[in-house]
Amino acid sequence: NIVDYDGEQVTFRYQDSQTRRWQTMTEPASRFLWRVLQHVLPKGLRRVREYGFLHGGARKTLHRLQWLLRVALPGIVTQPRKQRICPCCGEPMGITLWRRPCRWPVPTTRRRCLA
Repeated sequence: NIVDYDGEQVTFRYQDSQTRRWQTMTEPASRFLWRVLQHVLPKGLRRVREYGFLHGGARKTLHRLQWLLRVALPGIVTQPRKQRICPCCGEPMGITLWRRPCRWPVPTTRRRCLA
């Protein structure tokens, strides 16, 4: 809430996040403008939903709201993976070992015939 502007200084009210009390602050207009522009996203970026029932940790709250409103969660759509076939026997292959990459490129999976 802007309380006063005299051409050089801006006086505004804000609510302290710790005490929840309203306080008044006076700053040069350039500093006030800098504070306001910190909340403006660059063109093309979208705001991340960090608070409220859309927060990642509020899953129970979101499920409860959806239950109360009788709204179903959209299902996760996954693309089917191409089945790899063993060149020896022609049977489907399965993953038996996952390896994390080191500092140099290494194979990430080792496959063997399940037949």
